[in-house]
Amino acid sequence: MVYVETDNTGDDRYGDHQVRACLRGRSIRRRINHPDRLNYPMKRVGKRGEGKFERISWQEALDILADRSEKHRCPVWQ
Repeated sequence: MVYVETDNTGDDRYGDHQVRACLRGRSIRRRINHPDRLNYPMKRVGKRGEGKFERISWQEALDILADRSEKHRCPVWQ
């Protein structure tokens, strides 16, 4: 059996530590290129929980968001 020492042997002194991105940063490629990632806006067409969606344009998505934000605006902020 052979043991290999990892390269994480640096300490926290300035200039003497291991320079490596955090796990979240190193996994970003898998999240960006995942086949289930949304690449365009979708609108639910079935009942909630059915998983039925249709693709909509970016302009339609922005219009829906603008309408909903107007509806939920707090009157004190006006």
